[in-house]
Amino acid sequence: MVKSKSKIKAKKPAKVVQKNEPSNLHNQLKRSSIAAIIYAALILPVLMIAPIATQTIWLKIITVVLVVLTTLLFICMMRAFCGLTKKWKHKFAKIMTKAMVILAIIIAIQNILSIFVNLGGNLLSMILSILTGVVFVMFGIGLIHLKKKAGSLIKALGIIFIISGIFSASLILLILTPALVIATTVIQAVLFHDLAKKY
Repeated sequence: MVKSKSKIKAKKPAKVVQKNEPSNLHNQLKRSSIAAIIYAALILPVLMIAPIATQTIWLKIITVVLVVLTTLLFICMMRAFCGLTKKWKHKFAKIMTKAMVILAIIIAIQNILSIFVNLGGNLLSMILSILTGVVFVMFGIGLIHLKKKAGSLIKALGIIFIISGIFSASLILLILTPALVIATTVIQAVLFHDLAKKY
């Protein structure tokens, strides 16, 4: 009898193709970049409508919507910094980023309430301007410390935040602050877009 030899072929393990899915930080940076662009576009309309916000009910509603929208956009931008400072383990910059978020919420509440209620005239505005200046300066210092991680662009952003803070706190140069805010927002959009390519 001739015995037939059965050949058993070993099955090769199937190759698992792993897709390079974008990280949470990457997605947040992309969202924050878009938020910065929209925020920059809304700054001028907000400033134009603010002096006449209390004249009619429709202007009040539009102002409230714009304040809420710009605040949410600002928080979205700060979330990118929260993610970056957490990744880079920089405690001071992380703390100041959270301080910026808290400040934005306080200012938004003050702006909305001032449309419907008299909050004491210029005194509260002066206090908030000085507080904004201090927080902006500290936040700018925190960003400058991140130069080794993110390059010269974040250093320039930090310097402009410091200048904006000084202008805001000085009250005399407060009128120049909106132009600097637009500049910082545009730089943030570029910065987030560039960093999204790395993460």
